[in-house]
Amino acid sequence: MNYRSCPILGGHYKWLTENVRGYLKVCDPYFGIEQLEYFKYVPVDCTILVITTDKDNSMKGDPAKIKSEVEQYWNGLTNRVLPRTLLMIIPKALEERFHDRLIISSDSGLDIGPSVSGLGTSFQKITILSEEDAKEQERDYLTRMLDSGTWFMEGVRPIVFCLGE
Repeated sequence: MNYRSCPILGGHYKWLTENVRGYLKVCDPYFGIEQLEYFKYVPVDCTILVITTDKDNSMKGDPAKIKSEVEQYWNGLTNRVLPRTLLMIIPKALEERFHDRLIISSDSGLDIGPSVSGLGTSFQKITILSEEDAKEQERDYLTRMLDSGTWFMEGVRPIVFCLGE
């Protein structure tokens, strides 16, 4: 496989290819449509969850329009089928809740100092999480972010939709 050159772990695309199994959970308030490129490097049978905000302009507006633009962008990137993906977009006014930016898979993960969109653009701190640490972050942080009951009680209406097979 051809990886883009990147100082991070010999290439963040390589990390995705070698470490993602079963599922991939991305929590990043700055995730935008261009970051779909990362999904080309995960197994086709992988299930993906992305929690982001509408801070990136590609994630604002009508859900049907966003979904259509995401699908069109993906089809322009590759002829691969988009893995089954759930996209949850929170209003940017609540971006302070994103104190951690994470990429988590079934037995590993990355704690990313910058946003996924900034990987490889400058010096950044990325922590490789052990299986235990990844499970802890998934349980204690990501699960809380996914609690739609809490969002609802606070009057927040995230945009949520599925993509892919």
